[in-house]
Amino acid sequence: MELIRRGHRHRAVADFQARLEHLGFVIEPSELGGTFGPSTETTIKEFQQRWGLDVDGIVGEATWRALVESSWTLGDRPLRLSEPFLRGDDVRELQASLNALGFTAGKHDGIFGFGTASALRDFQRNLSIDEDGIAGLETIRALARLRMVIKPGLGPRITEREARRAGGRSWLFFGERNFRSDFLYQAEWQTYLKEGVLTRMDVAFSRDRAGKVYVQDRMRDRAADLFAWLEE
Repeated sequence: MELIRRGHRHRAVADFQARLEHLGFVIEPSELGGTFGPSTETTIKEFQQRWGLDVDGIVGEATWRALVESSWTLGDRPLRLSEPFLRGDDVRELQASLNALGFTAGKHDGIFGFGTASALRDFQRNLSIDEDGIAGLETIRALARLRMVIKPGLGPRITEREARRAGGRSWLFFGERNFRSDFLYQAEWQTYLKEGVLTRMDVAFSRDRAGKVYVQDRMRDRAADLFAWLEE
């Protein structure tokens, strides 16, 4: 492709300026619409540095490909194993979600290869979704429902729930290293279960046995029940 650099004015410049703005980069308003000025050049350099590309401020084939790949978000297109492999930030997000749930997709490299395809099929099989190896609408919705959000202060929030006597069922997945030393709020959890504040609880202590077990393993084991809860 033709190298696009400072001083150029045409539609391709407006295209990658829009992609950069979508990614959160700031370009001087006077250059938007197709003018490759100093602000656009600086922004291209910042993008190249972030992506580990040669930092020259010029949009060549590698930079253009990275701009296109970084523009995808999960759900924009179906993801599947293909030749050449699909690449993009949507693939990276899919890999991160699968790994967080215990389905090993490998490193978050944004490349939909054999490892990602295998992890996706494993996820679909565990949730009784059509095992087609395609991250389409149904699979992405299931991922969104099961995605773990880990935040501090869980104990106080459960206490608040108890005080409000909030309706609905609740299921706690708790994980730490050791049962004896790290089972935080153990007495409280047991009380909440007895009183009905918690409906169900599953725990995982990764260092108490030879084969390490994590929260995501418990979630995967209970995937069918958990997904049914989220569908209610």
